[in-house]
Amino acid sequence: MAYQYSFDRTPWGTLRYWNKTYVVVQDGLKLLRDEIEAWNEKAIQNGAVSAPYQEEIADLSSMIEYGENELSPGHDHMVTFPTVSVGSVRYIKAGLT
Repeated sequence: MAYQYSFDRTPWGTLRYWNKTYVVVQDGLKLLRDEIEAWNEKAIQNGAVSAPYQEEIADLSSMIEYGENELSPGHDHMVTFPTVSVGSVRYIKAGLT
């Protein structure tokens, strides 16, 4: 059976982090994205027609961009995800791991 990506968009709730705390989450998400990009490169080097994890990278990049905007000067001292999905919580957990 071939791998098929599926992002769980089921609403989970609200997440709030102090900016100083969220920087750790943000760094973890960036590291996770870097690792997935490395797997894409390995797949291409080993004959894959296209990068297999592009959707994952797009979702992570969207989360990272949101976090960057929330951490930018002029925003509150809290990073808030008003309606975070189950898929986003899974990425946050993976990034922290």
